[in-house]
Amino acid sequence: MIDPQFYRTVSVCVECGSVFLAPHKVGCGIGMDFAHREAAADIRNAPVPIDPLGGAVMGAWNDHMQDVRKLITAQPKDVLDVGQHFDDGKPPVDLVETGFIRGIANILLFGMTKRGYARNNWKKGIRYGGLLASALRHLFSWWDGENLDPQSGLPHLHHAACNIMFLDWYQSRKMSQDLDDRDKPV
Repeated sequence: MIDPQFYRTVSVCVECGSVFLAPHKVGCGIGMDFAHREAAADIRNAPVPIDPLGGAVMGAWNDHMQDVRKLITAQPKDVLDVGQHFDDGKPPVDLVETGFIRGIANILLFGMTKRGYARNNWKKGIRYGGLLASALRHLFSWWDGENLDPQSGLPHLHHAACNIMFLDWYQSRKMSQDLDDRDKPV
């Protein structure tokens, strides 16, 4: 019989079935820990297999549980020699596509080098309607099948995203109401 304390110290990844000592994470075949952090379940929630084959499945399950018990008695260093870092509740910025961010940065670089805009010129404020019009022009050009802006040679989608980033920045900081030229509700 397995000690109840055993159940409190082991976790199972519900995606790949890896068993690991909490708070350690064992990488599944793809080498990503996110599945383990997000989908880890306490082993007491792991389903015990139904045995339609008259003992074959339960025998394999018992062998598996013996392997798990070996993991429990191992020192954490023997299981996975890494430090701990707790990211619970923090934005998963590692999921943001870095190429997209670089694309926006290239639009800003184009503005500084080819258009002569000062660094962070946009933070002084630009009328909301002008930014919306620019974003929509780039989106419509993209929708019509033109991937790259002919003036900059850069993707229309990155231009549109840059305009939306400006609008989001203004709105989140409650920039001057003079910039907000949207129609007001009656």
